[in-house]
Amino acid sequence: MSAVQLKQHFNNMKKIQEELKQKLGRIGEIAEEFRTFPSVTKDHFEKIDQMIRDCEHEMKECKESLVDMYKDAIIQGVDLDNTRLLKVFQFFFRNAGRITYLLRCINLPRGSTSIWVIILATAFIYLWAVL
Repeated sequence: MSAVQLKQHFNNMKKIQEELKQKLGRIGEIAEEFRTFPSVTKDHFEKIDQMIRDCEHEMKECKESLVDMYKDAIIQGVDLDNTRLLKVFQFFFRNAGRITYLLRCINLPRGSTSIWVIILATAFIYLWAVL
């Protein structure tokens, strides 16, 4: 897939994802309204629950597709969403083995994980700014 096609497909998937989020919100609102009516049966709630599950499943598939497109974009060097994330992703993609090795070398004493989270978050922000 070319860079232009990949960007178009990515933008379409992002639109679909937003529409699914809105649809899920509307279904939730309808479910809340149905709870106020005494004539609503268990079958109605089962149908609504099925609609919610279907929508969540579609959102999961959409998210997986977006992740795959990000992977393709990293390999091709295409900035899909016009952010600087591509350079950060490329850095981690190229250096994944070394980063994994270095992270395994770190010996974390009990109770110090929050400190390391702050250190790693600072490193990621630094990479974001530099790259």
